[in-house]
Amino acid sequence: MKTKIASCDDNQMNLVLLETQLVKKGYEVQSFNQGTDLLKRLEQESYDVILLDYMMPTLNGWDIYTRIKAREEEMPVVIMVTVFDNLRLGVEFIKEGGSDFVLKPIDFDHLDLAIHRALEKKVMQQALERHMTEQIIMRETDKARTDFLSRMSHDFRLPLSAILGFCQIALTPIKGAAFNKNSKEELFEKIFHNGQKLEKMITDLLELSTIEMGHERIDHRSLSLKDAFKDVLLSLQPSLTANRVETQIEVDPDLPRVSA
Repeated sequence: MKTKIASCDDNQMNLVLLETQLVKKGYEVQSFNQGTDLLKRLEQESYDVILLDYMMPTLNGWDIYTRIKAREEEMPVVIMVTVFDNLRLGVEFIKEGGSDFVLKPIDFDHLDLAIHRALEKKVMQQALERHMTEQIIMRETDKARTDFLSRMSHDFRLPLSAILGFCQIALTPIKGAAFNKNSKEELFEKIFHNGQKLEKMITDLLELSTIEMGHERIDHRSLSLKDAFKDVLLSLQPSLTANRVETQIEVDPDLPRVSA
């Protein structure tokens, strides 16, 4: 694809000469003899490079550049064309963010080189910006992964602690009372329930890994908050029993189910 250039100069002869030479070098060129016409066209069309003559009536090259800079989301390469005795203006233009400048009378080989340099610099800047964006995304992803692992560690610890706690209760002789069959069955049921819960969490984690790799989609399902509260209390039961804490769940019957 050809590089698109917009050239702006109030001198028609200069425009014709500039367009002729640039087309010979393989560029696609559109010429404008007023800055207002160029600015209006920029509302509908974009260019890779904009060449601005500095000395123009109404809006000079600097005025046009300032307006382009203020409104363009992605700045094109802008090269200022100025007379030989105005070298200082060219330097100031680059300090203000301009891509480059060339002096009159124009050396077209030098202009061609300036265009290539400016385009390469822009490509490098865009690559650097993409790299920085990718680094930010990677840091955010790492942070999210760390937070996720921290939460998962906590979620795994609850049923595991419940299993260990119930096992400890089952293995500890109760002074002054026989540890009857019903009590043992109740404890083993709780151990089994928490084991199932732990197994489900591991299964969910494996499914999440599959989803991350793009092999499966997420299906939300309805969840009862009352059942969720019961699961939490059951996981905490060994600690509550050891501390002789009694609990009771009261949930508004009209509380809607949630999607999770």
